[in-house]
Amino acid sequence: MDTTTIHNALVSQYLAALAMLREAVTSMPPSLWNDPSFENRTWRLAYHVLFYTHLYLSPSVRDFVPWERAIADAEVAGRRGHPPFDVPDVVGANTIDEILEYIGIVEAMIPTVVTATPLDGASGFEWIPLERFELHLFNIRHLQHHAAQLIERRRAAGASGVEWVGRAEPHMLDESTTVRQSRTHQRRPTTPGEILAEEFLTPMHMTQRELAEHIGHDIKVINRIVKGRAAVTAAMALKLAATFETTPEFWLNAQKAVDLYDARMQLGALPRPIRVGR
Repeated sequence: MDTTTIHNALVSQYLAALAMLREAVTSMPPSLWNDPSFENRTWRLAYHVLFYTHLYLSPSVRDFVPWERAIADAEVAGRRGHPPFDVPDVVGANTIDEILEYIGIVEAMIPTVVTATPLDGASGFEWIPLERFELHLFNIRHLQHHAAQLIERRRAAGASGVEWVGRAEPHMLDESTTVRQSRTHQRRPTTPGEILAEEFLTPMHMTQRELAEHIGHDIKVINRIVKGRAAVTAAMALKLAATFETTPEFWLNAQKAVDLYDARMQLGALPRPIRVGR
């Protein structure tokens, strides 16, 4: 098997795992996001796995540039693995929007960084005595492990699961063997209408008509949203957030994920990047 084939396979599996993580974060019930009843709060799990995915994609710890929205010590799950072996006191929390932004940053860097270091070279991290190829496998397994934790956390709270994403298909390689663009073959993200019906209306035994009357809309508007035939607007997101004690961003994030997916499917190939100095 040639190096290009291995690179493409690694890129594909990184992006597939991140697609499942994105879906888990996008549709996470807001009440679970910073719930203190969990030993590791939901946002911390999401940040933890992104931090380490990002770190181990870097050539070495010296080359690692932390995310600009990083919160000190938030990457530590449980006790530190080095002295003083304490549980850090983390101040603040990243929002769902911020974590989705971080996912996008990591997704964007994968095609280039996977090809940037020799697969048979050292991992670049003295505490991981693996060659670079096995470090990628290690990294993908860690990413999928925590994505599964988040998915199961949703399911335990009564929310629907996240469907399996098996692979992503990279675009053609250019002359320098850098993957320019990859596109994940995944199911269409859960629509805000499906979330509304499955996670709010049904468990609360509320009809579409009752919701429409409560928020002052025609039932046809609610029905079109539930059936995925109408988008959730900013005004509707505000009303749903007030009604169900969520945030407007919860509804708008779900709508944005669907809109971006649909746009990708319609556009096909995207333009080549324009790099500085070229």
